[in-house]
Amino acid sequence: MIPDERIPELIRQQLPAFTAACGHSVSKVIHAFMEYTSALVKKGQLQEAGRCFRVAGVLYRNGSGLLKNAIENVYIYGISPLVDTHKQSLQGLLPLPLQQVRIQYHQI
Repeated sequence: MIPDERIPELIRQQLPAFTAACGHSVSKVIHAFMEYTSALVKKGQLQEAGRCFRVAGVLYRNGSGLLKNAIENVYIYGISPLVDTHKQSLQGLLPLPLQQVRIQYHQI
């Protein structure tokens, strides 16, 4: 399992442009990560957004309950409108576990 305090460092290793500071709560880091991903989608940088989705998928698969909860309730909630808007260009970029979370989110 990924220690919660290492989340910003792990994201920065994969995405050096991500600049969330260490020491913030898990939900604040994931919120910043969601904002970063959203900005990439809005700029049309879909390949880099796809990398963000893959990192989010790895964090979700290997994270604590707190991290999984933040990804479900902050990251997926925040990016869902963009994924809906850019469905054709983003199709297939979101890892399957995150797609399933999105589907559950829409069923509520």
